[in-house]
Amino acid sequence: MRRYPQYTLFFILIWATVFAVNAQTFPVQEDTYAKIIDDGFGISTESLGDRTTIRFGNGLAYAFVKFDLSDYEGSVEDITSVHYNAYAVLKWDELINTSSMQLYEITDDSWTESELTGENYPTIGSLISNITISSADHLTLHSIDITDYVKSQLENDPNKIISFAFTHGPEIPWVRYSSKDEISGNPIPTLELSSMASNTPNPPTAFSASNVSVSSFIATWENTNNTDFYKLDVATDPNFTSILSDYNDKTIAANFHTVTGLSAGQTYYYRVRAVNSAGASSNSNTISTTTELTIAEAPIATQASSISSSSFIANWSSVDIAESYQLDLATDPNFTNSVAGYQNISSNNNSMIISNLSPNSTYYYRVRSVNIAGISQNSNVISVTTSFSTSSTTLTKSTVSVFPNPVSDQLKISTNKVGEFQIEIFSPSGKVIHKKTYIISQANAIIEIPIFALPIGIYHLTIRHGDDFITKKIVIFME
Repeated sequence: MRRYPQYTLFFILIWATVFAVNAQTFPVQEDTYAKIIDDGFGISTESLGDRTTIRFGNGLAYAFVKFDLSDYEGSVEDITSVHYNAYAVLKWDELINTSSMQLYEITDDSWTESELTGENYPTIGSLISNITISSADHLTLHSIDITDYVKSQLENDPNKIISFAFTHGPEIPWVRYSSKDEISGNPIPTLELSSMASNTPNPPTAFSASNVSVSSFIATWENTNNTDFYKLDVATDPNFTSILSDYNDKTIAANFHTVTGLSAGQTYYYRVRAVNSAGASSNSNTISTTTELTIAEAPIATQASSISSSSFIANWSSVDIAESYQLDLATDPNFTNSVAGYQNISSNNNSMIISNLSPNSTYYYRVRSVNIAGISQNSNVISVTTSFSTSSTTLTKSTVSVFPNPVSDQLKISTNKVGEFQIEIFSPSGKVIHKKTYIISQANAIIEIPIFALPIGIYHLTIRHGDDFITKKIVIFME
């Protein structure tokens, strides 16, 4: 029986960074082989991915290899060369002078060595390159330039996975080389990449947030070498399309920073970059953290102000993490007799005008803080007694101003009193054409009433405040 010489091929990977003359070795990620063409003796119907040697050749059987280049941090433009290196050892019984080793494109990187067979293998594409191996070249390292192929694959694959297949010419039926599963200590398939690496720092590793509260947390990351400072981004989404204005590319000198001014119960995301004079690193990993949900403290109710016979202003202290407040009003300190319209009434401020009250009557109010986490306990209780009812002479020319008069477009009313005011305007025929209730919380505030749409003529104005009222004549004219 005729015997054929065999090649045992070994492959070495060196990752060279030209700038710093650094080298990293990356072993093959997946390797297997399969006979994919039936020459009368069948094809491979089972997975051969766990074999310690890989066999291929004669245009019938192909070896398949896959490399993971995700640790390459430079750009595609930085790559100067990529070589697939084969260390060949020639063993023969009959001298055969030469053979060729041929590499082919594999653009589908989803294959695995445990599933690949002669019936299930990725599409073999165009020839990438080939070399001639001669009998005189045994124990010699052969290098195949695949720079253009690798660069084109990296441009289209963000995962940086490279696959290709190889076989050899028809001169020799089979070639063998050690697979990644071999156990004798021989070198396994590798790749060599050279690049013009810049001196930018490596991206730092971001760590979990600490000291998380309702409105802040401490972001922490690795203290990288060759770094002058860091850039921090904080966002409300993992894609960083909604970055907080105060934390968009924020410069940080240390490897930690307290992020403040946050909302309770909100999830935030942060990432960081290391920077030196050569530029910035790529982004770190992304860390997410959620601020705490804490019910706000109860506010402190304070004394009422602007007390009249029918109204007063309830006041209370502001609470930092409160989003709003709730107020109760009652005619007894136990709040068993609530005043209609004043149960759980909401306010976004720390005061509220209480109106439509009875004169010379005692009322009680209390307040609660509200935020996303819930409602606080009740505040202390404040009691307030409305004043006695006064006569209509209280609203006089000295306490109420109506101007301009005559008027053509905007009537203005000012008073040194506070509380609830009802204003009515009567037409020359005595018909009510304007009636509205206004709340004045500050003395000498101005009420503006547009009257430009009214016909010219003499009108009557009535202003009511509790039991008090005053009537004025106004003249409307056309400018």
